[in-house]
Amino acid sequence: DFLCLNQSHLNDLKKENFSLKLRIYFLEEKIQQKFEASSDDVHRRVSDDKPQPTLVCLKSEHTTLQISKCS
Repeated sequence: DFLCLNQSHLNDLKKENFSLKLRIYFLEEKIQQKFEASSDDVHRRVSDDKPQPTLVCLKSEHTTLQISKCS
């Protein structure tokens, strides 16, 4: 009788353990998908925020003109 109780308790713990492992697996999958989606979004935003080469050249010329004006 005692052995049956322990065996039953052990089976319950195994089921619970499996259930928890399954939950962890799916939560990790969700986190990975959200990370990939947010990572793509960040890359898109960074590439959109990059200054255009022409703008960089104009700013550089403006700075050069200001420096030469002060000299």
